[in-house]
Amino acid sequence: MVATSELSDTEVVAECNVFSTDEDSYSVTDNDVEEHIITSCCYNMDDESPGSVSMSCDPDEDDYCAGDDIHTVDAAPVSLIVALTDWALQHDIPKSALRSLLGILKPLHNELPLDPRTLLKTPTRYLLKNISGGQGKYYHFGISAGIRLEKCPDGPNPLLLQFNVDGLPLFKSSCTELWPILCHVKNSQLEPFIVGLYCGKKKPADIFEYLEDFVTDLSQVLAGGVTQNALHRNVELDCFVCDAPARAYLKNVKTFSGYYGCDKCSQEGEYVEGKVSDPIWN
Repeated sequence: MVATSELSDTEVVAECNVFSTDEDSYSVTDNDVEEHIITSCCYNMDDESPGSVSMSCDPDEDDYCAGDDIHTVDAAPVSLIVALTDWALQHDIPKSALRSLLGILKPLHNELPLDPRTLLKTPTRYLLKNISGGQGKYYHFGISAGIRLEKCPDGPNPLLLQFNVDGLPLFKSSCTELWPILCHVKNSQLEPFIVGLYCGKKKPADIFEYLEDFVTDLSQVLAGGVTQNALHRNVELDCFVCDAPARAYLKNVKTFSGYYGCDKCSQEGEYVEGKVSDPIWN
């Protein structure tokens, strides 16, 4: 996870446990649901594999308590803990496999935690950015955070990045939806990874506010490339892969069904036999 840049006064701090309970009753607000959805994605992105996208969050994971376990790690001998941490990060060990290994080593080394998130010191608090007038929340993971150069094609040629933006509903009984920004390195072994994630009652009202962090991050990566473990690779933008509605939304133009739906000409369409068609064809 990369550190986020300084955010505005509209930022909020989201915690994983956003559901408030009071004996036999509980209440959940719309903002709580949005924060819980995004933090669940942040918290579990690499549970199975570093490039995978996971939407599940199990609050009852075995023996996980951020404060207690982190204190245990700090009080333990650092040699074994540091070695395991470096090994897990260097080889992209899935958390499921690391959890099994810790369960085997725990009886022999009582100072080790049982949960891999404690070993890796996975953060449990995230800075979520309020956008669209407070109607939704956004978190930016970063482009370089998802790229692993050891899984990218070798050679002097720059890495080609492909992006996808689309919306997807989450529940049948609610209008809450996600708008993730996904990235894929062309001709690499990397799975598509999340660059940014928006959650709200509808799609972001302001496309410029939604893409602000992404455009800033992409400009920096295109200018400076990606450097990891003394390896440096230049980066180029290959394409955006979107369906027709998402493409019109990103380009901030009329959709294909509108009277000025063609983004390659300026003619006005005509409504003929229940649909809008262009009268002039070259």
